[in-house]
Amino acid sequence: MLQRILDRYQLSLSFVLMTMLTVIYVAVLIFLNEGVLDEGDGVSHYTISRYSWQHPELLVNHWGKPLFTLLSSPFAQFGIKGIAVFNLILFFVSTLCLYRIVQRFNLPHAWLIPILLVASPEYLHNLLAGHTEILFGTLLLFVIVQMLKQHWALAVVLCSLLPFSRSEGMLPVLVLGGVLVLQRQWKFIPLLLSGFTVYAVAGELLTGQFLWYFTQDPYGGFKSVYGSGPWHHFLSNAPTIFSFSGVLLLVIGGFYFTDRLLKRNWPYRDILLFGGIVFIGVFAAHSVLWAKGLKGSLGLLRVMVGIVPLAVPVMLYGLNKVNLESRLIRITSLGVLLIFGITEPYRQYQLPKKPTVLEELMREAGLWTKQIKQSGKMNPKIISTHNNLIAFYAGIDPHDMESHPNFWFIGPPFEKFGSDDLIIWETQFGAVEGGMSKDTIERYGFNLLRRIPVGNKDGNLKGEGYEVRVYTKHAIDADTV
Repeated sequence: MLQRILDRYQLSLSFVLMTMLTVIYVAVLIFLNEGVLDEGDGVSHYTISRYSWQHPELLVNHWGKPLFTLLSSPFAQFGIKGIAVFNLILFFVSTLCLYRIVQRFNLPHAWLIPILLVASPEYLHNLLAGHTEILFGTLLLFVIVQMLKQHWALAVVLCSLLPFSRSEGMLPVLVLGGVLVLQRQWKFIPLLLSGFTVYAVAGELLTGQFLWYFTQDPYGGFKSVYGSGPWHHFLSNAPTIFSFSGVLLLVIGGFYFTDRLLKRNWPYRDILLFGGIVFIGVFAAHSVLWAKGLKGSLGLLRVMVGIVPLAVPVMLYGLNKVNLESRLIRITSLGVLLIFGITEPYRQYQLPKKPTVLEELMREAGLWTKQIKQSGKMNPKIISTHNNLIAFYAGIDPHDMESHPNFWFIGPPFEKFGSDDLIIWETQFGAVEGGMSKDTIERYGFNLLRRIPVGNKDGNLKGEGYEVRVYTKHAIDADTV
Protein backbone atom coordinates (compact mmCIF):
# COMPACT_ATOMS: atom_id res chain seq x y z
CA MET A 1 0.00 0.00 0.00
CA LEU A 2 2.78 2.42 0.94
CA GLN A 3 4.55 1.73 -2.33
CA ARG A 4 1.33 2.40 -4.27
CA ILE A 5 0.99 5.79 -2.57
CA LEU A 6 4.63 6.62 -3.30
CA ASP A 7 4.22 5.60 -6.93
CA ARG A 8 1.00 7.55 -7.31
CA TYR A 9 2.54 10.79 -6.09
CA GLN A 10 5.99 10.02 -7.51
CA LEU A 11 7.75 10.30 -4.17
CA SER A 12 10.80 8.42 -2.93
CA LEU A 13 10.64 6.55 0.36
CA SER A 14 13.87 8.17 1.63
CA PHE A 15 12.47 11.67 1.01
CA VAL A 16 9.15 10.89 2.73
CA LEU A 17 10.85 9.35 5.78
CA MET A 18 13.33 12.22 6.17
CA THR A 19 10.59 14.82 5.74
CA MET A 20 8.33 13.20 8.33
CA LEU A 21 11.22 12.82 10.79
CA THR A 22 12.12 16.48 10.31
CA VAL A 23 8.49 17.58 10.79
CA ILE A 24 8.31 15.59 14.04
CA TYR A 25 11.64 17.05 15.15
CA VAL A 26 10.46 20.63 14.55
CA ALA A 27 7.08 19.93 16.16
CA VAL A 28 8.85 18.73 19.31
CA LEU A 29 10.92 21.93 19.33
CA ILE A 30 7.76 24.04 19.04
CA PHE A 31 6.26 22.51 22.16
CA LEU A 32 9.54 22.37 24.11
CA ASN A 33 10.27 26.07 23.58
CA GLU A 34 9.42 28.17 26.61
CA GLY A 35 8.17 31.71 26.38
CA VAL A 36 8.34 33.66 23.12
CA LEU A 37 11.07 33.36 20.50
CA ASP A 38 10.76 36.95 19.27
CA GLU A 39 9.61 39.51 21.82
CA GLY A 40 9.15 42.14 19.07
CA ASP A 41 7.91 41.39 15.56
CA GLY A 42 6.99 37.77 16.32
CA VAL A 43 4.52 38.79 19.03
CA SER A 44 3.23 41.67 16.88
CA HIS A 45 2.41 39.36 13.97
CA TYR A 46 0.70 36.99 16.39
CA THR A 47 -1.49 39.71 17.89
CA ILE A 48 -2.48 41.02 14.45
CA SER A 49 -3.52 37.51 13.38
CA ARG A 50 -5.12 36.74 16.74
CA TYR A 51 -7.28 39.87 16.86
CA SER A 52 -8.02 40.23 13.12
CA TRP A 53 -11.40 38.57 13.68
CA GLN A 54 -12.32 41.28 16.21
CA HIS A 55 -10.79 44.07 14.10
CA PRO A 56 -11.29 43.16 10.41
CA GLU A 57 -9.26 46.18 9.29
CA LEU A 58 -6.19 44.24 10.45
CA LEU A 59 -6.75 41.93 7.47
CA VAL A 60 -5.37 44.76 5.31
CA ASN A 61 -2.77 45.96 7.79
CA HIS A 62 0.27 46.63 5.60
CA TRP A 63 2.91 45.99 8.28
CA GLY A 64 1.24 42.75 9.36
CA LYS A 65 1.42 41.30 5.79
CA PRO A 66 -2.26 40.76 4.90
CA LEU A 67 -1.96 37.33 3.27
CA PHE A 68 -0.04 36.01 6.27
CA THR A 69 -2.65 37.50 8.61
CA LEU A 70 -5.52 35.91 6.69
CA LEU A 71 -4.02 32.42 6.45
CA SER A 72 -2.54 32.29 9.95
CA SER A 73 -5.49 33.80 11.84
CA PRO A 74 -7.29 30.45 12.47
CA PHE A 75 -4.08 29.04 13.99
CA ALA A 76 -3.51 32.18 16.09
CA GLN A 77 -6.79 31.58 17.92
CA PHE A 78 -5.06 28.64 19.66
CA GLY A 79 -2.23 30.80 21.03
CA ILE A 80 1.19 31.92 19.94
CA LYS A 81 2.39 28.36 19.27
CA GLY A 82 -0.42 28.07 16.73
CA ILE A 83 1.48 30.44 14.43
CA ALA A 84 4.52 28.15 14.63
CA VAL A 85 2.30 25.18 13.71
CA PHE A 86 1.07 27.18 10.69
CA ASN A 87 4.69 27.74 9.65
CA LEU A 88 5.43 24.04 10.16
CA ILE A 89 2.68 23.20 7.66
CA LEU A 90 4.24 25.69 5.23
CA PHE A 91 7.61 23.99 5.75
CA PHE A 92 6.07 20.64 4.83
CA VAL A 93 4.51 22.14 1.69
CA SER A 94 7.87 23.74 0.81
CA THR A 95 9.64 20.38 0.95
CA LEU A 96 7.06 18.90 -1.45
CA CYS A 97 7.48 21.82 -3.86
CA LEU A 98 11.27 21.51 -3.70
CA TYR A 99 11.01 17.80 -4.37
CA ARG A 100 9.10 18.52 -7.58
CA ILE A 101 11.69 21.10 -8.60
CA VAL A 102 14.77 18.93 -8.01
CA GLN A 103 12.94 16.03 -9.66
CA ARG A 104 12.55 18.11 -12.82
CA PHE A 105 16.28 18.90 -12.70
CA ASN A 106 17.10 15.17 -12.19
CA LEU A 107 19.08 15.88 -9.03
CA PRO A 108 19.94 13.03 -6.63
CA HIS A 109 19.85 13.17 -2.82
CA ALA A 110 16.37 14.76 -2.71
CA TRP A 111 16.00 13.30 0.79
CA LEU A 112 18.34 16.07 1.97
CA ILE A 113 15.78 18.79 1.15
CA PRO A 114 14.24 19.06 4.67
CA ILE A 115 17.70 18.90 6.27
CA LEU A 116 19.07 21.72 4.11
CA LEU A 117 16.10 23.89 5.10
CA VAL A 118 16.25 23.38 8.86
CA ALA A 119 20.07 23.48 8.77
CA SER A 120 19.66 27.21 8.16
CA PRO A 121 19.71 28.70 11.68
CA GLU A 122 17.67 31.68 10.53
CA TYR A 123 15.09 29.55 8.70
CA LEU A 124 14.49 27.28 11.69
CA HIS A 125 14.31 30.18 14.14
CA ASN A 126 11.98 32.07 11.79
CA LEU A 127 9.70 29.05 11.56
CA LEU A 128 9.54 28.65 15.34
CA ALA A 129 9.09 32.39 15.96
CA GLY A 130 6.06 32.64 13.65
CA HIS A 131 7.45 35.15 11.17
CA THR A 132 6.16 35.91 7.67
CA GLU A 133 9.21 34.94 5.60
CA ILE A 134 8.29 31.22 5.59
CA LEU A 135 5.04 31.97 3.73
CA PHE A 136 6.91 34.13 1.21
CA GLY A 137 9.38 31.33 0.49
CA THR A 138 6.61 28.73 0.15
CA LEU A 139 4.66 30.90 -2.28
CA LEU A 140 7.79 31.47 -4.37
CA LEU A 141 8.26 27.71 -4.67
CA PHE A 142 4.60 27.26 -5.64
CA VAL A 143 5.09 29.81 -8.41
CA ILE A 144 8.18 28.01 -9.74
CA VAL A 145 6.46 24.60 -9.69
CA GLN A 146 3.57 26.01 -11.73
CA MET A 147 6.02 27.62 -14.15
CA LEU A 148 7.73 24.26 -14.65
CA LYS A 149 4.33 22.72 -15.42
CA GLN A 150 3.59 25.60 -17.84
CA HIS A 151 0.52 26.47 -15.74
CA TRP A 152 1.03 30.15 -16.37
CA ALA A 153 -2.32 31.45 -15.17
CA LEU A 154 -1.95 29.85 -11.72
CA ALA A 155 1.73 30.86 -11.48
CA VAL A 156 0.89 34.49 -12.26
CA VAL A 157 -2.05 34.67 -9.82
CA LEU A 158 0.03 33.16 -7.01
CA CYS A 159 2.90 35.52 -7.78
CA SER A 160 0.53 38.51 -7.65
CA LEU A 161 -0.15 37.63 -3.99
CA LEU A 162 3.53 37.74 -2.99
CA PRO A 163 3.53 41.51 -2.16
CA PHE A 164 0.89 40.74 0.47
CA SER A 165 3.08 38.16 2.19
CA ARG A 166 6.28 40.25 2.23
CA SER A 167 7.21 43.69 0.90
CA GLU A 168 9.92 42.05 -1.22
CA GLY A 169 7.08 40.44 -3.18
CA MET A 170 7.03 43.35 -5.64
CA LEU A 171 10.31 42.09 -7.13
CA PRO A 172 9.06 38.62 -8.23
CA VAL A 173 5.97 40.25 -9.77
CA LEU A 174 8.17 42.46 -11.94
CA VAL A 175 10.56 39.62 -12.79
CA LEU A 176 7.72 37.28 -13.75
CA GLY A 177 6.36 40.00 -15.99
CA GLY A 178 9.70 39.94 -17.82
CA VAL A 179 9.59 36.13 -18.09
CA LEU A 180 6.09 36.32 -19.58
CA VAL A 181 7.41 38.70 -22.22
CA LEU A 182 10.32 36.36 -23.02
CA GLN A 183 7.91 33.42 -23.24
CA ARG A 184 5.47 35.51 -25.32
CA GLN A 185 2.70 34.70 -22.85
CA TRP A 186 1.03 38.06 -23.41
CA LYS A 187 -2.47 37.07 -22.33
CA PHE A 188 -1.32 36.28 -18.77
CA ILE A 189 0.33 39.66 -18.09
CA PRO A 190 -2.92 41.35 -16.88
CA LEU A 191 -3.22 38.63 -14.21
CA LEU A 192 -0.20 40.16 -12.47
CA LEU A 193 -2.69 42.72 -11.13
CA SER A 194 -5.10 40.10 -9.72
CA GLY A 195 -3.70 40.16 -6.18
CA PHE A 196 -3.66 43.95 -6.12
CA THR A 197 -7.23 44.08 -7.41
CA VAL A 198 -8.59 41.68 -4.79
CA TYR A 199 -6.81 43.44 -1.94
CA ALA A 200 -7.72 46.91 -3.24
CA VAL A 201 -11.40 45.94 -3.10
CA ALA A 202 -10.87 44.43 0.37
CA GLY A 203 -9.20 47.64 1.51
CA GLU A 204 -12.09 49.73 0.21
CA LEU A 205 -14.63 47.55 2.00
CA LEU A 206 -12.75 47.34 5.31
CA THR A 207 -11.10 50.76 5.60
CA GLY A 208 -12.43 52.91 2.77
CA GLN A 209 -8.94 53.01 1.23
CA PHE A 210 -8.83 51.51 -2.29
CA LEU A 211 -5.13 52.26 -2.78
CA TRP A 212 -4.13 51.42 0.80
CA TYR A 213 -1.17 49.27 -0.33
CA PHE A 214 0.54 52.39 -1.65
CA THR A 215 -0.81 55.08 0.69
CA GLN A 216 -0.42 53.11 3.94
CA ASP A 217 3.14 51.85 3.38
CA PRO A 218 4.65 51.72 6.91
CA TYR A 219 8.19 52.05 5.55
CA GLY A 220 7.60 54.84 3.05
CA GLY A 221 11.25 55.54 2.24
CA PHE A 222 11.97 57.30 5.54
CA LYS A 223 15.35 57.17 7.22
CA SER A 224 15.54 54.28 9.66
CA VAL A 225 15.58 55.02 13.39
CA TYR A 226 17.91 52.02 13.75
CA GLY A 227 20.88 53.50 11.93
CA SER A 228 22.84 51.68 9.23
CA GLY A 229 25.61 49.12 8.77
CA PRO A 230 28.25 47.84 6.35
CA TRP A 231 27.39 46.85 2.77
CA HIS A 232 28.67 43.33 3.34
CA HIS A 233 26.57 42.72 6.46
CA PHE A 234 24.40 39.96 4.99
CA LEU A 235 27.24 38.49 2.95
CA SER A 236 29.45 38.26 6.05
CA ASN A 237 26.64 36.50 7.91
CA ALA A 238 25.79 34.07 5.09
CA PRO A 239 26.73 31.01 7.24
CA THR A 240 24.06 32.03 9.76
CA ILE A 241 21.52 32.52 7.00
CA PHE A 242 22.22 29.39 4.93
CA SER A 243 24.44 27.35 7.31
CA PHE A 244 28.19 26.91 6.81
CA SER A 245 27.82 23.72 4.76
CA GLY A 246 24.98 25.33 2.82
CA VAL A 247 27.19 28.25 1.80
CA LEU A 248 29.88 25.89 0.46
CA LEU A 249 27.32 23.95 -1.60
CA LEU A 250 25.66 27.19 -2.72
CA VAL A 251 28.95 28.55 -4.08
CA ILE A 252 29.72 25.32 -5.96
CA GLY A 253 26.18 24.92 -7.28
CA GLY A 254 25.92 28.59 -8.17
CA PHE A 255 28.96 28.31 -10.42
CA TYR A 256 27.48 25.39 -12.35
CA PHE A 257 24.00 26.88 -12.47
CA THR A 258 25.45 30.06 -13.97
CA ASP A 259 27.10 27.92 -16.63
CA ARG A 260 23.72 26.36 -17.46
CA LEU A 261 22.12 29.79 -17.55
CA LEU A 262 24.50 30.87 -20.30
CA LYS A 263 23.36 27.96 -22.49
CA ARG A 264 20.40 29.32 -24.42
CA ASN A 265 19.10 25.90 -25.41
CA TRP A 266 18.44 24.79 -21.82
CA PRO A 267 14.63 24.34 -21.51
CA TYR A 268 14.43 25.80 -17.97
CA ARG A 269 16.59 28.83 -18.63
CA ASP A 270 13.84 31.44 -18.10
CA ILE A 271 12.68 29.77 -14.88
CA LEU A 272 16.25 29.69 -13.59
CA LEU A 273 16.52 33.34 -14.56
CA PHE A 274 13.39 34.11 -12.51
CA GLY A 275 14.71 32.35 -9.40
CA GLY A 276 18.21 33.78 -9.77
CA ILE A 277 17.12 37.39 -10.21
CA VAL A 278 14.70 37.16 -7.26
CA PHE A 279 17.40 35.60 -5.07
CA ILE A 280 20.11 38.13 -5.97
CA GLY A 281 17.64 41.02 -6.05
CA VAL A 282 16.31 40.41 -2.52
CA PHE A 283 19.84 39.91 -1.19
CA ALA A 284 21.12 43.08 -2.87
CA ALA A 285 18.07 45.19 -1.95
CA HIS A 286 18.33 44.45 1.77
CA SER A 287 22.08 45.03 1.68
CA VAL A 288 21.51 48.50 0.20
CA LEU A 289 18.67 49.35 2.60
CA TRP A 290 20.78 48.46 5.63
CA ALA A 291 23.87 50.23 4.28
CA LYS A 292 21.83 53.39 3.62
CA GLY A 293 19.62 53.06 6.71
CA LEU A 294 16.39 53.22 4.69
CA LYS A 295 12.83 51.90 5.08
CA GLY A 296 13.14 50.92 8.73
CA SER A 297 15.94 48.44 8.04
CA LEU A 298 17.53 46.97 11.15
CA GLY A 299 19.90 44.62 9.36
CA LEU A 300 17.98 41.59 10.66
CA LEU A 301 19.28 38.39 9.08
CA ARG A 302 15.81 36.86 9.08
CA VAL A 303 14.73 39.03 6.12
CA MET A 304 16.75 36.61 3.94
CA VAL A 305 14.77 33.56 5.08
CA GLY A 306 12.27 34.00 2.24
CA ILE A 307 14.96 33.18 -0.33
CA VAL A 308 16.55 30.27 1.56
CA PRO A 309 14.27 27.73 -0.23
CA LEU A 310 15.48 29.09 -3.59
CA ALA A 311 19.01 28.13 -2.57
CA VAL A 312 18.20 24.46 -1.85
CA PRO A 313 18.15 23.20 -5.50
CA VAL A 314 21.41 25.05 -6.09
CA MET A 315 22.95 23.38 -3.02
CA LEU A 316 21.86 19.94 -4.24
CA TYR A 317 23.24 20.75 -7.68
CA GLY A 318 26.55 21.65 -6.04
CA LEU A 319 26.55 18.39 -4.08
CA ASN A 320 25.88 16.49 -7.30
CA LYS A 321 28.80 18.18 -9.04
CA VAL A 322 31.28 17.23 -6.33
CA ASN A 323 32.73 14.06 -7.82
CA LEU A 324 32.97 11.68 -4.88
CA GLU A 325 34.14 8.41 -6.38
CA SER A 326 34.81 6.70 -3.06
CA ARG A 327 31.73 5.34 -1.31
CA LEU A 328 33.42 5.91 2.07
CA ILE A 329 34.16 9.56 1.27
CA ARG A 330 30.62 10.06 -0.06
CA ILE A 331 29.00 8.58 3.06
CA THR A 332 31.37 10.54 5.32
CA SER A 333 30.59 13.81 3.52
CA LEU A 334 26.83 13.27 3.78
CA GLY A 335 27.26 12.37 7.46
CA VAL A 336 29.10 15.62 8.11
CA LEU A 337 26.37 17.52 6.27
CA LEU A 338 23.70 15.90 8.45
CA ILE A 339 25.61 16.66 11.65
CA PHE A 340 26.00 20.30 10.66
CA GLY A 341 22.34 20.43 9.72
CA ILE A 342 21.18 19.15 13.08
CA THR A 343 23.62 21.03 15.33
CA GLU A 344 24.17 24.43 13.68
CA PRO A 345 20.83 26.02 14.70
CA TYR A 346 21.50 24.90 18.28
CA ARG A 347 24.84 26.69 18.32
CA GLN A 348 23.23 29.88 17.05
CA TYR A 349 20.02 29.95 19.10
CA GLN A 350 20.42 27.39 21.93
CA LEU A 351 17.20 25.56 21.13
CA PRO A 352 14.82 24.72 22.67
CA LYS A 353 14.53 28.31 23.85
CA LYS A 354 14.42 29.45 27.45
CA PRO A 355 12.98 32.86 28.38
CA THR A 356 15.51 35.71 28.24
CA VAL A 357 16.04 38.18 31.07
CA LEU A 358 14.14 40.84 29.12
CA GLU A 359 11.26 38.48 28.39
CA GLU A 360 10.99 37.62 32.10
CA LEU A 361 10.93 41.34 32.83
CA MET A 362 8.11 41.97 30.35
CA ARG A 363 6.24 38.94 31.66
CA GLU A 364 6.52 40.28 35.20
CA ALA A 365 5.26 43.71 34.09
CA GLY A 366 2.37 42.21 32.13
CA LEU A 367 1.24 39.82 34.86
CA TRP A 368 1.57 42.56 37.52
CA THR A 369 -0.64 44.87 35.40
CA LYS A 370 -3.19 42.08 34.99
CA GLN A 371 -3.19 41.48 38.75
CA ILE A 372 -3.68 45.20 39.50
CA LYS A 373 -6.68 45.31 37.17
CA GLN A 374 -8.23 42.13 38.59
CA SER A 375 -7.62 43.07 42.23
CA GLY A 376 -10.00 46.04 42.10
CA LYS A 377 -7.45 48.38 43.72
CA MET A 378 -7.54 50.41 40.52
CA ASN A 379 -10.09 50.46 37.71
CA PRO A 380 -8.16 51.56 34.61
CA LYS A 381 -10.29 52.19 31.52
CA ILE A 382 -7.18 52.84 29.45
CA ILE A 383 -3.97 50.78 29.62
CA SER A 384 -1.45 52.01 27.07
CA THR A 385 1.79 50.30 26.10
CA HIS A 386 3.90 50.15 22.94
CA ASN A 387 5.22 46.71 23.87
CA ASN A 388 3.09 43.88 22.52
CA LEU A 389 4.75 41.27 24.73
CA ILE A 390 3.70 43.18 27.86
CA ALA A 391 0.20 43.44 26.38
CA PHE A 392 0.33 39.69 25.64
CA TYR A 393 1.08 38.79 29.26
CA ALA A 394 -1.36 41.41 30.57
CA GLY A 395 -4.11 39.74 28.52
CA ILE A 396 -5.12 42.93 26.70
CA ASP A 397 -5.92 43.53 23.04
CA PRO A 398 -3.23 45.91 21.74
CA HIS A 399 -5.37 46.72 18.69
CA ASP A 400 -8.25 48.12 20.73
CA MET A 401 -7.30 51.76 20.28
CA GLU A 402 -10.01 52.95 22.67
CA SER A 403 -8.97 50.92 25.71
CA HIS A 404 -5.39 49.97 24.86
CA PRO A 405 -3.91 52.53 22.45
CA ASN A 406 -0.20 52.41 21.65
CA PHE A 407 2.02 55.46 22.05
CA TRP A 408 1.29 56.81 18.57
CA PHE A 409 -2.31 57.48 19.61
CA ILE A 410 -2.15 58.83 23.17
CA GLY A 411 -0.53 62.24 23.04
CA PRO A 412 0.75 64.34 24.70
CA PRO A 413 -1.23 66.06 26.21
CA PHE A 414 -2.91 62.75 27.28
CA GLU A 415 -6.35 64.34 27.54
CA LYS A 416 -8.26 61.02 27.55
CA PHE A 417 -6.48 59.63 30.61
CA GLY A 418 -8.32 59.40 33.92
CA SER A 419 -6.80 59.03 37.37
CA ASP A 420 -6.77 55.21 37.32
CA ASP A 421 -5.51 54.80 33.76
CA LEU A 422 -2.05 53.35 33.15
CA ILE A 423 0.87 53.95 30.82
CA ILE A 424 3.40 51.10 30.67
CA TRP A 425 6.63 52.52 29.29
CA GLU A 426 9.82 50.60 28.58
CA THR A 427 13.19 51.51 27.16
CA GLN A 428 13.08 49.95 23.68
CA PHE A 429 9.59 49.95 22.18
CA GLY A 430 8.34 52.88 24.25
CA ALA A 431 11.33 55.16 23.77
CA VAL A 432 12.57 54.16 20.30
CA GLU A 433 9.68 52.77 18.21
CA GLY A 434 6.99 54.64 20.16
CA GLY A 435 8.99 57.86 20.31
CA MET A 436 7.86 58.59 23.87
CA SER A 437 10.36 59.56 26.55
CA LYS A 438 9.68 59.00 30.24
CA ASP A 439 10.39 62.70 30.82
CA THR A 440 7.44 63.58 28.56
CA ILE A 441 5.10 61.32 30.54
CA GLU A 442 6.26 62.72 33.87
CA ARG A 443 5.98 66.30 32.61
CA TYR A 444 2.22 65.84 32.17
CA GLY A 445 1.50 64.88 35.76
CA PHE A 446 1.84 61.10 35.75
CA ASN A 447 3.17 59.42 38.88
CA LEU A 448 5.55 56.46 38.87
CA LEU A 449 3.54 53.50 40.14
CA ARG A 450 6.24 50.87 39.67
CA ARG A 451 9.71 50.57 38.20
CA ILE A 452 11.20 47.23 37.13
CA PRO A 453 14.87 47.59 36.12
CA VAL A 454 17.22 45.07 34.54
CA GLY A 455 20.43 47.06 34.64
CA ASN A 456 22.90 48.34 32.09
CA LYS A 457 23.91 44.92 30.76
CA ASP A 458 20.65 44.77 28.81
CA GLY A 459 19.60 47.92 27.01
CA ASN A 460 17.89 49.33 23.99
CA LEU A 461 19.43 50.00 20.60
CA LYS A 462 20.70 53.35 21.87
CA GLY A 463 22.68 51.70 24.65
CA GLU A 464 20.40 52.87 27.46
CA GLY A 465 19.85 50.56 30.43
CA TYR A 466 16.59 48.63 30.15
CA GLU A 467 13.67 49.16 32.48
CA VAL A 468 9.88 49.07 32.61
CA ARG A 469 7.96 51.94 34.24
CA VAL A 470 4.25 51.93 35.05
CA TYR A 471 2.69 55.41 35.31
CA THR A 472 -0.67 56.61 36.57
CA LYS A 473 -2.29 59.90 37.57
CA HIS A 474 -3.66 58.17 40.66
CA ALA A 475 -2.21 59.30 43.97
CA ILE A 476 0.40 56.74 45.01
CA ASP A 477 -0.03 55.13 48.41
CA ALA A 478 0.61 51.75 50.02
CA ASP A 479 -2.89 50.48 49.18
CA THR A 480 -2.42 51.21 45.48
CA VAL A 481 0.51 48.86 44.94
